[in-house]
Amino acid sequence: MGFSSLLVGCKPMRTARIAPQHYPLIDAKNSGLGGYAIYLPELFPTRLRSTGASFCYNVGRPVAAGPLTLGLLTGRVFAGYAEPMRYAGVTMCLVFLVGLAALPFAPETKDKPLPV
Repeated sequence: MGFSSLLVGCKPMRTARIAPQHYPLIDAKNSGLGGYAIYLPELFPTRLRSTGASFCYNVGRPVAAGPLTLGLLTGRVFAGYAEPMRYAGVTMCLVFLVGLAALPFAPETKDKPLPV
């Protein structure tokens, strides 16, 4: 919901109801998360499968330090801009481009046996 609000101009939603035009944006944002459940377990042996996938899925939360980074970008880097929160949010979303660039270097698991 936050990302879709960012795309439509940083306008806060005033009600708990989500406007229909936001549905495609929310679906697009969440579609990237579906691959975690499919790809990550195949990388680990059976005895570590759940732990390894959970670690990979959740390690980014403390490492990302989102509120701290957003505050730094808003308060210092983009402080002179008319809408610093918009530029800071877009800058933080660029991390997905880094992941997209790294994707071709990830190991292919198609037609390979699962690790035991």
